[in-house]
Amino acid sequence: MQRADRAVSTPTDKACDWVHAHMASLLSTSAFKVAEFRCPGSPELTEVEAAPFPEIVLPRLGSYLRSDAAGDVLLNKTTLAFFEANRPYTIRHFQPTPDLTTVISITDTASLHDAVGVRLPSGRAFSRSAIRMPFEIVLDHRRLLRELSRGADGRLAAEEIAAGIIIRSVALNLEDAQELARPRPRETGKDAFATADAVIHFLDKKFCERVTLEGVARAVGVSPFHLCRVFQAATGNTIHQHLLSMRLEAATSQLIDTKKSITEIAHDVGFSSHSHLTALFTKTFGKPPSKVRAGAPARPAWRQPRQH
Repeated sequence: MQRADRAVSTPTDKACDWVHAHMASLLSTSAFKVAEFRCPGSPELTEVEAAPFPEIVLPRLGSYLRSDAAGDVLLNKTTLAFFEANRPYTIRHFQPTPDLTTVISITDTASLHDAVGVRLPSGRAFSRSAIRMPFEIVLDHRRLLRELSRGADGRLAAEEIAAGIIIRSVALNLEDAQELARPRPRETGKDAFATADAVIHFLDKKFCERVTLEGVARAVGVSPFHLCRVFQAATGNTIHQHLLSMRLEAATSQLIDTKKSITEIAHDVGFSSHSHLTALFTKTFGKPPSKVRAGAPARPAWRQPRQH
C-alpha cells in the first residue's frame, strides 16, 4: 500500500473500484494536515510501512487489520486509530473491498501537547494506538467533511473543526479509553480477525435492516456461540454495540448532509421509530438530533488529561 500525494478538490464517501492507493491532500497548515487516503483493498499483507508524522486515522469505508508493536487492531468506522511517527506497521485486508480514510497528520506535536496539558516520553505523540470511536468525533468528522467540500468558503471552519478533533482525540487517547490493539486471539480454525471482518462487512450492508445473531452467524459461516466469543475477542465490542454505532454514525451523516425528517432518518438507518433514535442519540451525544441539526454543540464532558 504505497502512499502518493495527489490533490483533490473535495472529499467523498462514495465506494468505487480504486485501482491504485493514494493520499489526496484536503487541507494543510503549519501545525497539521488533513488528507483522504483511498486503498483498493488488495487481500494481501502490505509491506512494512511507517508514517512520517504522528497520524490520527478516521476510517470512513471498509475494514482492515493493522499490526504494529502495540498489537493487532481491526480498523473500521467504529474505531479511532493513532499512528506514531516512524513506528513500523503492516495492513491486511481480508476481503478485496476498497477502503476510504481521513488522515490527520500532526506536524507540531509540542504545541499540541502544550494545548492538551500533557508530557509524553520523547518521540511519543500518543498513549494508546486505537480506541473506540467517540461519538463527538463522529459528529465533528462529518462537519469537517462538509466544510472541506465548500472549498475556500469553508476553509477557516474546517481548520477550526480539524484542530478541535485533534485536541479532543489526543485528550481522550490519554485518558481511560480502552486500548483496542491486542495480541492476536487464539482460535481454532478460521482467524478471529477474519471472522470479525466478515461480520463488519455484512453489517455494512445490512445495518438498516432487522439483524439477528443467527442471521449474522449463518452469513459468516460459524455458530452463534463461536461468533459472540470471537467478535468480542477481536474487536472489544459486542455485535449489538457495533450495530448501534453504525446506525448512529449513519444517522449523524444524514442529519448533517440531508434535509430528511428525523423520522425518515430513523427508519432509513434501522431504528424502529423517531423516539428510539432520539432516545439513543440523546443518551450518546447529550443533545437530541433536532438540536444537533440546528448547530448546538453535542460534546460530552471530558476530564483534563492526567500527566503521563
